[in-house]
Amino acid sequence: MRSHSLCPPNLDALTDDVIGTVRQRQFFTAGFNTTRVNVGYPYTCEERATKSAILPGRSSKLTHLPLRERQRIYKQRYRMKQQSFHDSLEDGNIQLRQDIKELQSRIRGLSYAIERHFALWSVVTDYFRLFRHGLHAPNGSPTAQLDFLRLLNAPDVVAAIAKNWGIFTHFFQDVEVQLQRLEKIGDSSIIGTTITSFTISRRSLMSAFPHLFHGSIVQGIRCMESRGSRLVRKMVDQHLIMRGSVRFDWDNSNNRIERIYSQINILSSLLQLLGNVEDVSFVFNGARITPDGNVVGDLLIPTD
Repeated sequence: MRSHSLCPPNLDALTDDVIGTVRQRQFFTAGFNTTRVNVGYPYTCEERATKSAILPGRSSKLTHLPLRERQRIYKQRYRMKQQSFHDSLEDGNIQLRQDIKELQSRIRGLSYAIERHFALWSVVTDYFRLFRHGLHAPNGSPTAQLDFLRLLNAPDVVAAIAKNWGIFTHFFQDVEVQLQRLEKIGDSSIIGTTITSFTISRRSLMSAFPHLFHGSIVQGIRCMESRGSRLVRKMVDQHLIMRGSVRFDWDNSNNRIERIYSQINILSSLLQLLGNVEDVSFVFNGARITPDGNVVGDLLIPTD
């Protein structure tokens, strides 16, 4: 084999000058700082465990005890925490039961107050509905009105109301009671403001004001025909409109009406009609009805 068989064919071209002109390749870092930084924790895992063991409240004081003893103490502490938690829950349950009982008591009180409140208002509105035109019925028997009174009133109250309404309705014609408003007074009373109207007929005058007619004797004095006749002529067939009120007192223990007091201002209406106080005083002196509209005496129906 020839000695130059292992040489490249262009060996003559590869002189030292050619090789010397080749530049060495350079590597660029693009401006990054490649300085190594040691990022570490403030302390190692062993140091961390040591610090955790010596924190206040931890079991650092138990490290010198045997493992079994430490476990027993840990279990005892756990049971104490569980018992404390259980006791706090039990105390909360007791307080909750007391709050529930108190709220239930309040609810019962409110329910009773609401029932009583609506019962009283319902009775009052039914009263004005039934007695809007006095004590009477289309067939002549005021059964519904009397049943209502018996249901919600004591017997003596029923008798007094029925008597007053019965006589008043016989005294006057076209009786109408219009309820204007209701107002609660105190805990168990309601006042209804009313406008009452009726017509004074000759029969009304003979029943309610019999002393106005000739021959009647009032307090030992015989009525003069001229004055009585003059007043009768002024009053007959007049339609009076009066303001009034009705007060209802409710008995909470029996859920009944304890008292009903009604009044109408007949005095002002007659004063406006007759024009002077002397004639009004003469009309009521010996009358069977008071200036506030309440009947005096028993029912007496005269014949025309």
